[in-house]
Amino acid sequence: MPVVVPTEPAAISLLRQRPAVELSAYNRQMLRCWFKLSPREIQIIGLLMRSLRESEIAAEFSISTHTVHTHVGRIYRKLNVTSVAELTLRIVSVTHPLGSSQV
Repeated sequence: MPVVVPTEPAAISLLRQRPAVELSAYNRQMLRCWFKLSPREIQIIGLLMRSLRESEIAAEFSISTHTVHTHVGRIYRKLNVTSVAELTLRIVSVTHPLGSSQV
């Protein structure tokens, strides 16, 4: 059976509907304690993991794109990552270190 690989727009659409990881209240609290993330940074992480652009995140929170960019930079520094893909892998590895399928 051939493997069907979705196009980039289709993949992004799927991620926006159902992200790879949904953070529970416990996981959000764990991230706040371990990485000293603010509540807003945790909210932004959730939207980044849904493949939203910085401009879309800014519109969601009624803040400037510069403010979102600043938050993203701080998130990347605190988690020692350089991309959303790395960010997602870090979040998954920290919140589900044994590869648990329950998120």
